[in-house]
Amino acid sequence: MKLTIPMLPPSANHYKKYRVVGRNVHWYLTAQAIAWREAVCMYAKGKQLPKDYYSVCITVFRGKGDRGDVDNYAKVVLDSLQKCGVLGNDDWVQELMIVKQRDIENPRTEIEISHAELTGKVAGTRN
Repeated sequence: MKLTIPMLPPSANHYKKYRVVGRNVHWYLTAQAIAWREAVCMYAKGKQLPKDYYSVCITVFRGKGDRGDVDNYAKVVLDSLQKCGVLGNDDWVQELMIVKQRDIENPRTEIEISHAELTGKVAGTRN
């Protein structure tokens, strides 16, 4: 399955914020995170994968002046795929590759999900 989202995910630094009310801390999604999640849900509408192990490749094509650390995109993208129902659980992802490139004319995020090939590994063991 391949999804193309015509925007960039917010970095993990701009994903969740908190506010303190009395002695309680309340976490909430930022406006950027909500917009990203809504876009993922719209472009993934009706796409749902069965329970299995998956390999996910995320390619972020940044526009002119866009910045972001490659490691900050993973949580936002995987959480959105789970929340939108593409993946029942992001724990199903066994392999993850994140690539960032530059495309000044067409910034976007491409997400490719395929079945993971678990060769020679047994769950719960150390190799």
